[in-house]
Amino acid sequence: MLGFTVKGEYEGKEVVLWASMISGTEIISVSGREVSRKRSLGFSTSHDLSNAGIDADIGVVKVPCTLELHRKGKLVATFKHPTAALLILLVSGMAAAVTVMVLWL
Repeated sequence: MLGFTVKGEYEGKEVVLWASMISGTEIISVSGREVSRKRSLGFSTSHDLSNAGIDADIGVVKVPCTLELHRKGKLVATFKHPTAALLILLVSGMAAAVTVMVLWL
């Protein structure tokens, strides 16, 4: 499935986001263990990490492929996909191609 991965380290733990801009699936893993899974077609989603031993909430911002950690309402860490702009163009191009194909039929 087409998606993007964003990785970062926080409080000595690896935090990984995998998200699909097509299906809306978002998977958060901490130190190799899946701790949150949601499906959202919006541009921004919140995930609770209390079950992962991290004192922060995660915000997923699909455009521009960013993972934000918040503690008590304040931004404490941000991790971005290194080629976020390219991914957005790729997915936008695919959506446009699908639209053209549907209109053609």
